[in-house]
Amino acid sequence: MACVTLTIRCKVSAARILRSICLVSSRSFSQGKTSLAAQNFTDYKSICDQYKPEVPEYFNFAKDVVDNWAQSEKEGRRPPSPALWWVSEQGSQVEWSFVELALESKKAATVLSEQGGLREGDRVVVILPRVPEWWLLNLACIRTGEK
Repeated sequence: MACVTLTIRCKVSAARILRSICLVSSRSFSQGKTSLAAQNFTDYKSICDQYKPEVPEYFNFAKDVVDNWAQSEKEGRRPPSPALWWVSEQGSQVEWSFVELALESKKAATVLSEQGGLREGDRVVVILPRVPEWWLLNLACIRTGEK
């Protein structure tokens, strides 16, 4: 059984998420292959100062990743691929594309918010065995905080 406590927040600062990440790599392109070159990390502050990622002010995984990839699948800009591929101990499988995961998590979020009264900032405990619905409910909870 898995147990997770989620705090639903709509406006999590992406800058806060990425604040502790400071990685600069130089890429050399030789013969069409990309390779990572070693870095001299003697001056951590200057490397951090040089690293300027494009970071949205607010980030919501359900909207900014899952929905974006689902839209890319719908428009044919991305081939359909499994967003979730689950195999039980008995060998049965569940495979959801990004389009399916986005749609089903939106339905679950609607039920949680409209019938369950779930709102941004509420705490949720999801206790389920290792099944795909655990992932679906976690994504729906994240989605519930989205505006």
